[in-house]
Amino acid sequence: MTRRDQARLARLACEREAAEVHRKLRRGLTGLATVVATSALVGIFGTVLGIVNSFRGVGAEASTVLGWTAQWLSEAQWPTAFGLAVGLLAFAVHRHCTESVETFKQEMGWAIIELENTLLRLNPALKTTAAAPARARQRS
Repeated sequence: MTRRDQARLARLACEREAAEVHRKLRRGLTGLATVVATSALVGIFGTVLGIVNSFRGVGAEASTVLGWTAQWLSEAQWPTAFGLAVGLLAFAVHRHCTESVETFKQEMGWAIIELENTLLRLNPALKTTAAAPARARQRS
């Protein structure tokens, strides 16, 4: 096996491992993206429920209904505000994590190329390390 073949095999092994690490790092980002996409909608749903609840006492006297409805409508806005806050925070975290994973992937690619180039330059050291385990097996 030539040093070029050994360097190519090392590069392929590193690329497989880097792809596996990249897949594992991205695995959790899907759930976070789901939180980003649905948090505002869940907040709006809570607001709608709050608005529906605010009209419970419509059968009472007009001044009572107005005060009751105003109080419940003001409280109904909290789920939307909370949903938007969660969504914005999750979006910031998702963006940061995605950028970190992509930067890591790029750095791994550069490291793999550097490893292959180093292995190609180290001709004598590569032949000795490849031959050493074979000689050790022959002695046993």
